[in-house]
Amino acid sequence: MVRPTIKGIKKKRKQYKRVRVAYSHKQDVLSYINAGHTPGEALDKFYGSLNGKERRSKQQLISKWRANEAKITVACKSGHSVHEFGAKLKVFKTNFPAKFTATRQLGGTKNLPPEYTYVCQPADISWNKPFKSQLRALWIESIRQQLRSYNDGKLDRLSRRKQIEAQINVARTTLDQEESAKTVAGLIKKLDDEKFSLVAPSRPVITDWITSCWSNLSAKTIVSGFARAGLLMDVREVSSEEDSVHDIDSVVAELVRYKITEEEINSEDDIGSECSKSEDDSDNDDT
Repeated sequence: MVRPTIKGIKKKRKQYKRVRVAYSHKQDVLSYINAGHTPGEALDKFYGSLNGKERRSKQQLISKWRANEAKITVACKSGHSVHEFGAKLKVFKTNFPAKFTATRQLGGTKNLPPEYTYVCQPADISWNKPFKSQLRALWIESIRQQLRSYNDGKLDRLSRRKQIEAQINVARTTLDQEESAKTVAGLIKKLDDEKFSLVAPSRPVITDWITSCWSNLSAKTIVSGFARAGLLMDVREVSSEEDSVHDIDSVVAELVRYKITEEEINSEDDIGSECSKSEDDSDNDDT
């Protein structure tokens, strides 16, 4: 459908569609021409179903391939072709809501469960585990420090608790009902403030953690690439970086004792709560 304009009918804008062609297929076409056949004969052999405009377009494309024949040859020798050991490779895809198109030259597609995508991803194979293990160790150490600080102040909290309980008894016996209820509510709130509360790391702290953990990754770990997956006959070694978090059961036991594990933690709680609250307040002010 053409686009209407104030001057009348305007010609529809020409649309181009980019099609990816495997290097191995390009080399097959060029080898056929180099064997003494004409470009027209190559079109009949490889693209016999094309006619008219599509045939002329393909002929121009073959001319470009002939001009870049050296580059195509190098690409095929370096393994960039879709053929490996004489067999066409499959394109593996997961069931994610994204547009995915595969040409026939790639040999078709095959569904791959999402939990197995790590096999084709070097980061998940060699980087993410040691990287996340270091982050986890820093987070566990942060929890340990908070628990130590809270436990060190146990005697002071007991002393303050006795003082507050004494003030509550005095308020209930000496003040009238309305004043007593208000005063006791304020004192009980002070008692609640004495309970252990787990504080999330702030954004600057998390940034420092990420920077230090990435810097601590050895070059050998990063270079290892696909070695653990055994792809493409890779013989490089992978350094073993074990999880440095030990005795996490004691930390969990203390959190359970303080009833921290009963709280629901949402995605908004994983980064400093103060930053999140200030941003939320600013958003509310704007609205």
